Amino acid sequence: MQANLNIQRQITQDLTVKAGYVGSRGVHLLIRGDDGNMTIPTLTSSGYLFPCGPPQVAGRCTAGNTDTGVSAQVNPVLGILRYIYWGTDSSYNAMYVNVQKRLSHQLPGSSSLPLGEVNRTTTRRTIAGDTFANGLNSLFWFAPRALRGLSDFNVGQSWIINGLWDIPNSKSLGGFGNAALGGWEVGSIFRIIMELRLLRY
Repeated sequence: MQANLNIQRQITQDLTVKAGYVGSRGVHLLIRGDDGNMTIPTLTSSGYLFPCGPPQVAGRCTAGNTDTGVSAQVNPVLGILRYIYWGTDSSYNAMYVNVQKRLSHQLPGSSSLPLGEVNRTTTRRTIAGDTFANGLNSLFWFAPRALRGLSDFNVGQSWIINGLWDIPNSKSLGGFGNAALGGWEVGSIFRIIMELRLLRY
């Protein structure tokens, strides 16, 4: 799902300002994990805590056992179960500001400043292992929002400046000269990416 709303205002004859909102929402996205038959933790006020019960070994409890001394796996008679299912989501929200000014009759230019943030769920990254991936690949299937945060490909803010120049041509070149040399334009785009991130826990 995508949403877009913008407002445009002409300030002067050669100056236009546009501001808007751009957003998207994804549901039923793919999540992959290495072990679906895992030990299930308990959600407490301190977060997820994994069980540790009897028997006692060297004065310590046995990790992964319940209070009754049995395995806390989903199914103790099975081994590792790799899984893929569609149980996560994503969202994107951005503000967009564009200022366009015509510098001369043949040289329009514009400057835009998209301010955006991508909220990463467990699927907003590569599904399989990747040399350049920054997120964790195998997550809790029962808590897909546990590691919700910025996506690997998030760009916080960027500033884009572009210009377009219509190259003038002489009318005295004749039909062939005007056809070959007329109507040319030179354009340029300059982009600054600002990676200022505020982490939320």
